[in-house]
Amino acid sequence: MKNEEVTTKRVRVVGVLKAWMEDHFFDFAEPELQKDLSNFLESMQLTMQGSAKQLTRVFERGQERWVRCSSCVCYLGKV
Repeated sequence: MKNEEVTTKRVRVVGVLKAWMEDHFFDFAEPELQKDLSNFLESMQLTMQGSAKQLTRVFERGQERWVRCSSCVCYLGKV
């Protein structure tokens, strides 16, 4: 694959992940899934540092806004 094609595909994937985390962070409410996502974002630092930082900020904002209670996931609103 050409570098341009790879870059285009990576940008699209980052865009989808960003939108998913911003609009549906409750999908990531499980602590194990949050750990997996955090590990993935760390591994992105090697090849896509700027995108990894952007997604990490979105991830951190999501963690501040959503809290897992004993039986549900609660939205705290904008922090």
